[in-house]
Amino acid sequence: KSWCYNNSVESCNKYGRSYTRAAALDPVKLDPGIDNPLDCGFDKNCPLPDTVYGICPPGWHLPSKDEWFSLFNAVGGKATAGNVLKSLSGWYNDENGMDGVGFCALPAGNRNPYGSFNYNGYRALFWTALQRGEADAYSMYLYYNNGYAGLNYDFKLYAYSVRCLKN
Repeated sequence: KSWCYNNSVESCNKYGRSYTRAAALDPVKLDPGIDNPLDCGFDKNCPLPDTVYGICPPGWHLPSKDEWFSLFNAVGGKATAGNVLKSLSGWYNDENGMDGVGFCALPAGNRNPYGSFNYNGYRALFWTALQRGEADAYSMYLYYNNGYAGLNYDFKLYAYSVRCLKN
């Protein structure tokens, strides 16, 4: 349940992979046992621990809502965080950021549930550890045409990027 944009190796080398919500959570790590496996996908609410390690390497975890907001506040607030977090190049119409803290968000776009890839160059979307309901969960977003950064919710079947936070 992860893909490279347009199934291109070059895209994977540049942007990394995009993951469905279930893949980002890595339910195998959350699994309470082989007789009672977790299903954290679409149309499912999965009981999550306070810290969600997901597909992150050891010593890292998926950022919570509060951790994303802490980042936004640390770089001047949501209204300008996008400019600080976006990479110096790669954004549509040269709407690049200043990469002020080394976050270097690239506009990887996403894969929709129907298998199409969208918004490469226009958007950076990252799954959070916060779910909203059975069908949707929160993601952090950056858009090419403004300096804002925020959280929004989308269907868990979309494939977005993942950023891990060091424990």
